[in-house]
Amino acid sequence: MLVSGVGLFNRKHRRSPSHFNLKYGRENSPPESPVKEQRPTMPPTDFLDSKDGWEVDPNIHKEFVNWKQNPKFDKTDPFLARIYKEDINLCLDFSNAELGSKVQEAIEDGNIFIEAVSDKSKTVFPKKCALLEAPRQCHYRMKLEDQEQWYYISQICRNRVTAVCDFLNYLRYIERGLVKSSVHDVYWEITRLRKEMVLARLGLALST
Repeated sequence: MLVSGVGLFNRKHRRSPSHFNLKYGRENSPPESPVKEQRPTMPPTDFLDSKDGWEVDPNIHKEFVNWKQNPKFDKTDPFLARIYKEDINLCLDFSNAELGSKVQEAIEDGNIFIEAVSDKSKTVFPKKCALLEAPRQCHYRMKLEDQEQWYYISQICRNRVTAVCDFLNYLRYIERGLVKSSVHDVYWEITRLRKEMVLARLGLALST
């Protein structure tokens, strides 16, 4: 059984996707809190229209500010409901709907494990993705909660699942008071993580 809680990501240095292992479980503190990561300079405090071309939707920002005042993982909250509708649900919308539903539940419970298939077995990579139900070379395998069964998944599915894990992991850090950044910086970090979900859904390379 995996450790219970929200995400454990090994981010000591950037690694290529082919060497990525993900364990999404519960920890009291992040191994490397996103707060400590240096981000590009954010737009000025009055960022409704910035010189960098970053512009905020006032409705989304208002929902975020209201949520941030008492951050809880409540999917009925307008801010989280919006993100589920616009990002998470679409990111986890797979051809294998039944398995996709189990994946979402495992992510929310903090019990999912993804690892790269050993390089030694490259010649026998599985050729069908369990989530897409389509012919794909699967360089990763996934296990849910306490199940013994492994599911082989393609690169795009691995990216989509890990993008959602990263996002929800950060929300849990906020909920536990582990993120000490300003409201302004937290908003832009959440926006960046939402962008990662869009990139993953479209099959584009993640920026992290």
